[in-house]
Amino acid sequence: MGMSSYCLLIFILVPTQVLGAGNPTALKLLRRLWRFSCEEPINEPVGDCTATINKYFFNHTAQMCQKFYWNGCLTRGVYETRYACALNCHEGEDPLYCAAKPPCECRGSKSMSWGQRYYEIDVFYYDINERKCKPFKYCGPPLPPESNMFTSLSMCIMECEGFPFSKAE
Repeated sequence: MGMSSYCLLIFILVPTQVLGAGNPTALKLLRRLWRFSCEEPINEPVGDCTATINKYFFNHTAQMCQKFYWNGCLTRGVYETRYACALNCHEGEDPLYCAAKPPCECRGSKSMSWGQRYYEIDVFYYDINERKCKPFKYCGPPLPPESNMFTSLSMCIMECEGFPFSKAE
């Protein structure tokens, strides 16, 4: 066995031993080593960095993970989901509206007063007991953006999926 084979073997075996299942010390060590990933992302307009993609970052001032439009370039401090951000940067973050009951589902016909806007749309909500997004049909006036109702499965997953019931009280 050559030197490169030994290095590869150590590279594979050491993390397995240190990061064994249920080893909270190893997880804390990894978080400390990767703490830079909780820095605010650099999101300046440069050359080909012109995308506008929904992502999440840890806002140190607000002490919570928040959505922002990422330009598609540097990935430091950028997370696919709010839960991934919270897991790395703010363990125990409140699930906020992801823990709320969804708006009422359509049941029969509803009468609305004159001039009131009325929607009947297929949407998604986060079921915190089952820890997954589910479809339902919403009937009623527009809801505020920060409610447990999403127009796409992707947005529901990005915003809420992963938050456990134990954090929602």
